[in-house]
Amino acid sequence: MQAGASARLIVKGLNEEGVPAPGGKAWRTYSIHGSRGRATGIIRNNLYRGVMVYGRTRRYHHPKTRKVLARVLPIEEWRSVDVPHLRIISDEQWAAVAAIYATHPNKSVRRQPGPPRPKRLLSQLGKCGECGGTWSVLGSNKWGCTNRRDKANCSNTRIISTSVYEARVLGQLKDALLNEEAITLFVERYNAGIKTRKAEANNIRAPLERKATSLASKITRLVDAIEDGAGEFAEFKDRLRTARAELADTRQQIAAIDEEAPLELSNGAVDRYRDYVAQLDAALSAGGVSGARATTAIRGLIDTIIVSASPEKRGVIIEVSGRMANIINLAKHSGD
Repeated sequence: MQAGASARLIVKGLNEEGVPAPGGKAWRTYSIHGSRGRATGIIRNNLYRGVMVYGRTRRYHHPKTRKVLARVLPIEEWRSVDVPHLRIISDEQWAAVAAIYATHPNKSVRRQPGPPRPKRLLSQLGKCGECGGTWSVLGSNKWGCTNRRDKANCSNTRIISTSVYEARVLGQLKDALLNEEAITLFVERYNAGIKTRKAEANNIRAPLERKATSLASKITRLVDAIEDGAGEFAEFKDRLRTARAELADTRQQIAAIDEEAPLELSNGAVDRYRDYVAQLDAALSAGGVSGARATTAIRGLIDTIIVSASPEKRGVIIEVSGRMANIINLAKHSGD
C-alpha cells in the first residue's frame, strides 16, 4: 500500500486482497478511523503504543425504554495501564498521527441520553437492493450505497438527489396511506386484535372484581372499628391505608381492561384521514417545530426503503414498505 493513501483506498485494497477485518467481515473506513470520542479504530487505538485504556463508557438504563445504553465518560475519568509488551509503534509515530487529526477537528457533538436525532428525513431508513448496505448521503445533495463508498464491494453505482429521493419515498408512502381499501383492511385487523386481547383480559376481570369487593368490605370494617375507638392503635390506620391503596390499584386494573375500545371506521373517517395526511405533508415543508414533529411521524410510518439500480442506464427503483401498526394508529388518531 502506498504511503499517504486514504482510508478508503486502504479499505478497498484490503477487501480486494481478501484480508479479513477484525470482526471477520469486510473492512470499512470506520475500522481505520474509529470514534474520536471513544478513541477506537486502528489509528486511534492506544494499545498499539503500549497503553491499555479502560473505563471509557458507563452503561445505564434509558428511563423510558429501559434499554441498556452506553454513555461516554469524560477523558479525565478514563483509566489506563502501561502494557509495553504490546507496543507496535513509537511515540513519535503516535504523535504524528495525532497532529494530522488535530488539523481536521471532529465537530460532531454526541447528544445524551438516548439515540441521536436523524440529520435528514430518510437517514438510516434506506437499504441498497444489491448488497443490503445503508443508503446514505454521499455528498451535500447525493445519496448512494455506503458499502460501495466505504468497502468498494457493491456493484450499485447509482445515486439520487435528496429532493428526488424524498419526493419519491413520500409519494409512495402517501399512496399507501390514502388507499381506502388498505385502511379498511388495517382497521379490521386492528379490531380483531383488540377483541382477542379483550377476551383474554375478561378472563381476569372476575377475580379482580371479587378482590375489589372484598377490599371495599374490609375498608368499611376498618373505618367502623376506628370510629368505635380502635383508631387509638396505629396498626388499624396502617391497615386502612394499605387496603385503600390496594383497592385503588385493583380498580385501575379493571378500568384498564376497557380502555382500548375497537376502532370503528365511521362515516367520514377516511375523509378526515386524507386531510390529516395532507396536513402532515404541509407541516414537513413548514420546518421548525411542526416540521420536526412531521419528520418523526413520517419516519415512524416507514419500515424499510429498498433502493435498487434501474434496468435502464440511469436511475433507481425505490420500494417503500410501511409499518402497519403505526399506520393504523395514524388512521385512529386522525379520526378522533
